[in-house]
Amino acid sequence: MADRTEKLNRRTTGLGSMLSGLRAQVVGTRRFGATLRAAPRMVLLAAIIWALTGPIDRVPLAAGAAGPGGAATLPGAAAQAAPFFQETGYAVAEGSIASYFVARGGVRTFGPPVSNQFPLLGSNIQIFRDHMLKMEPNGSVSTVNLFAMNAIPFRNIGGRIVPEIDQALLATAPPAGAPNYAAQVQAFIQTNAPDTWEGLPVGFYQAFLKTVSYEDAFPNGGERALLPGFAHEVWGVPLSRPVRDAQNPDFVLQRWERGVMVWSRQSGAVTAVPLGETFKAVLTGQGLGPERTAAAAGSPFLLQLNPASPNGIARPADLPNTLLANAFTQGNAAVNAAQLAESTPLPTLAPPVATPVQPPPPANPPPAAAPPAAAAAAPPPATPTTVGSDPCYGDELITYSPDLPRSGNEMLVAVTSSRPHPYGRLAGTEKTTFVRERPGQKGYVWEWTVQLTFAGKQEYIFYVDSTIPCKKLEVQVRQSLATRTPTPTKTATPFGQNNGNNNNNANNNSNNNDNVATAPRINPASFIVAGVNQYDCNAFQSQFNAQAVLRQDPSDPNRLDAEDGTEDGIACTNTSYGSYPDDDDYNIVNRVYSTATPIAPTATATMRPFTATDYIIYVSGVPQDAYSCNFFASQAQAQAVLRADPRDPNKLDTNRDGYACGGLEAANDGVGGGFMPGPFDQVKVIRP
Repeated sequence: MADRTEKLNRRTTGLGSMLSGLRAQVVGTRRFGATLRAAPRMVLLAAIIWALTGPIDRVPLAAGAAGPGGAATLPGAAAQAAPFFQETGYAVAEGSIASYFVARGGVRTFGPPVSNQFPLLGSNIQIFRDHMLKMEPNGSVSTVNLFAMNAIPFRNIGGRIVPEIDQALLATAPPAGAPNYAAQVQAFIQTNAPDTWEGLPVGFYQAFLKTVSYEDAFPNGGERALLPGFAHEVWGVPLSRPVRDAQNPDFVLQRWERGVMVWSRQSGAVTAVPLGETFKAVLTGQGLGPERTAAAAGSPFLLQLNPASPNGIARPADLPNTLLANAFTQGNAAVNAAQLAESTPLPTLAPPVATPVQPPPPANPPPAAAPPAAAAAAPPPATPTTVGSDPCYGDELITYSPDLPRSGNEMLVAVTSSRPHPYGRLAGTEKTTFVRERPGQKGYVWEWTVQLTFAGKQEYIFYVDSTIPCKKLEVQVRQSLATRTPTPTKTATPFGQNNGNNNNNANNNSNNNDNVATAPRINPASFIVAGVNQYDCNAFQSQFNAQAVLRQDPSDPNRLDAEDGTEDGIACTNTSYGSYPDDDDYNIVNRVYSTATPIAPTATATMRPFTATDYIIYVSGVPQDAYSCNFFASQAQAQAVLRADPRDPNKLDTNRDGYACGGLEAANDGVGGGFMPGPFDQVKVIRP
């Protein structure tokens, strides 16, 4: 037992040193944005290089353990050294990385490779879906802390929001060099990576223990007591306590030094957030999207892949000693080794599948060991493409909805492509509003909305690289379904007054024109959001309903009275209500103003607080689907409405999990990026 404890201490002393360094890094992380703006580029670059190449003290593997440096090797290691993954088109790099990959759990731990092995800031690395592996100068292999090197400068990853570092938790971690550090750090992990949290079977500690199996690490037999140390080697220590995902409370996340665990209520399984795949997106732009591209502005890694540039690097000064030309070209391990052996990238033996710009293939491919000059003599591609970080590939397609748009409609325009467009935009006859980027059947989909205001031919162009026209859409916008017949000017009478005229025409004429259509009546209070201009005249089916909302709150936060340019106490007089043109109310509302002299007797506008029941609308006793997620200022408001009527007539909880406006519902209701703003109400509603 004493020998076993000593081995664990030796393996984890170096990792404890890393943890102490991490405390210092965390303090500096809060100031990173300011440093990025103020510090000279070379100082920042030196810090990133240190984070990637700084010494990591790793002891030799225990006798019988598989992997580089071990006294024993895997049986048949040559056959398993470089597995190829058809789903990504990449092979695990031969040699040390392949041995470590197999010995630490393979695809179960790291995910499949999403790059070749390539030099990054002077170190040979390979990116996997969930992690990045680095080969040390002595041939050993380690996982890389991608957050510490600012490789991922945002927290929206894989559809989840990565928790912030909990500095109070970090302060309780055992210090490096403490007596019996190996046992202390394992106790810290077990205490702070729970299997049960808030009554949920999150299983984080069990997932940690199962990172490396006995069969992975000791194909020839060995000490099981070392397995938690190997898991610590992969994950490090917890940097946050479990937290619910900000967008979907059905997911619980925990942040570690070198990864993020996610528990799913639906599957009951713990998986890893794809940090490696996200770092690849930062380098290539593939799947990054405009929001995360903007969030990564200033990062030396952002959109660096450019096959048309020397060594495939768009800005070489930001990434010295780096070779990206063939980093993301699908191939095999033998091609990998040949590429790394040459200072000039060699031609690939397999056609590129998803690289932004295809590198020129040679007319007669030379063998892998051919000199660089052979590659230099290669002819240009048969089909030229636009050179740059965001070219037009020719497979872009524009569609729109509805099929027959009319003036007054909101038109949705979608652009699809099999490849990413980090700087794509849509512009045309009328103003376009970007909605979101999402995956689609053909690869990528970008969506915009257009509020159509007039009929006739309209034209919209999808631009790549911000200003390069790529695809054009021409659409014929029709007239609105009905145009309201102008109503003669009425002599307005203040509501509730008859100017002393007591002639009430007692002759009650029953001919009251019952054939006049009236719009379904609304609860006007539900259209008042305190101090917020939330609804315009087009939100109502008739002028009568708009006037009811103005009367509910005479301060008119929705600006319904100003629609015709004159604030006269009558709402929406210039709006055409085709289905109910004669359902109107021209009785003047005595307006109340917060900063000007009131038109009517002095009054103080009373803004109604948010009341959930106001958002449950009944027509003939039947609750209506009247409000979607984008009507609410926060997820907590939507949850309150769901709690007010768990039958959910507004369809805020379509997956029936008891939480309103999660990621899917919010995205379907047009909430930008599918993310509802806070605050959040995570108390589940029991659905009938």
